[in-house]
Amino acid sequence: MASSLRRRLQIWYGLVLCGLIITFGILLYGRVRQMQLSRVDVELVAVVDYLNASLRAFPPPLLDETIVPPDDAPPLPPEHRIQQLYANLDFPETTGVGSTGTTREDWYFIVTRSNGKLLKQSENAPTSSLPADRLWPRDRPVLLQDGQVRQALMVGPQDVRILVGKSMHAELAETRWFGLQLLGTGLAVLAVGLAGGWWISGRLVRPIHQISVLAESVSEKNLSQRIETEAIDEELVGLANTLNVTFDRLEKAFAQQAQLTADASHELRTPLSVMRTQAELTLSRPRTVEEYRNALTSTLNAARQMTKLVDGLMTLARADAGQMTPQFEPVDFQQLVSSTVEQLRPLAFSKEVRLNLSVSPAIVQGNSTNLSRVVTNLVSNAIYYNRPHGKIDVQLKTEGDTVRLVVRDTGKGIPEESRDQLFNRFYRADKSRARTSGGHGLGLAITKAIVEAHGGYIDFTSEEDTGTTFRVTLPKAG
Repeated sequence: MASSLRRRLQIWYGLVLCGLIITFGILLYGRVRQMQLSRVDVELVAVVDYLNASLRAFPPPLLDETIVPPDDAPPLPPEHRIQQLYANLDFPETTGVGSTGTTREDWYFIVTRSNGKLLKQSENAPTSSLPADRLWPRDRPVLLQDGQVRQALMVGPQDVRILVGKSMHAELAETRWFGLQLLGTGLAVLAVGLAGGWWISGRLVRPIHQISVLAESVSEKNLSQRIETEAIDEELVGLANTLNVTFDRLEKAFAQQAQLTADASHELRTPLSVMRTQAELTLSRPRTVEEYRNALTSTLNAARQMTKLVDGLMTLARADAGQMTPQFEPVDFQQLVSSTVEQLRPLAFSKEVRLNLSVSPAIVQGNSTNLSRVVTNLVSNAIYYNRPHGKIDVQLKTEGDTVRLVVRDTGKGIPEESRDQLFNRFYRADKSRARTSGGHGLGLAITKAIVEAHGGYIDFTSEEDTGTTFRVTLPKAG
């Protein structure tokens, strides 16, 4: 079952558009997600660095409780008391914690000793265990993802463990909302694109539909319509021109068929009229034996003329159908041309035309009966259309891989206006002589069909009042 070109275009366009939208959406979503993580990571690292710097400002005895000041040491200032210092260990005020749309409750930090003893943690810090020791870097913070929590780890002064975390709940919610917006936008773009694609594909196939409608309207009685190439797209001009050429050939073929039918009817009318007239006259009253014989002879000649015409039409019909290729075999073309020319010498003698023959050995692949018909048609035409005391030169020679037959006469030549139509069926360059010779104007058309069926070609040159030369070129056998 034939499928719709417009539907196929729409499907492919939809698939490509959908693929582009999905690819763009994934890339954009990933980029936004990565930007969110990068922003959070920068803030985490900033908080870790701030806490690390704050701890480095603590006096060593206050970080390491194993070191006890001597009894005679002066009391520490209030600001150096460990409780006071730990109380001041908190998020920085200038880093913008909570500036990403979240609250301070989304952040937490934990500061412990290497043995796990807690030094300080924020109020909302989780109670879960800390990461393994191998994950704690000493030179710079490392970033980890723990479920919906983003963490930054670092080992501070005197092996103090610093962990800063942030809940990504707000960011994930924001990302999900962005993904839904992206999905909705993509669906909207896809819908608009599909609608636009359907409209564009409709405009693309509309000229094809118009061409199809015009082609369907062409019939035997309406062959003059053509496609206006000015009104269609440039990409379809080639198709339109091809169809116009096809319509031209079709119109010409119908015209030739109509002309062939008319010409055949006209040619058959004469012998039929002769046969009918002879029969009616013969039967109108009693006749002598000699009169009956003459009437039958006239009727037989008319029947032979009809048979010749029908045989010619059948030959051309087989050529048109591509069936003019009987079993080919090697043919001695030299012998065939010689014997055919010798059979036509009495006719040339009766027309006072000298017939010269010059042949060389030549073998062709073909059908001897049809090839003999070619020679007969060309030589007999040269005899009938020659002038009294004229001459005909028949030459056969081999040229490379081809065999060429040349028939040259000294007749009146072919008029300029008749040369393009010379191989047309029922065409006669000299209509007055055609009637006296009994021809129907099929000889050269049949000759051309036979030559082309043998893989060759025929051409001619002619000069008025000088003569005509026909050349038949055939492939050499072997």
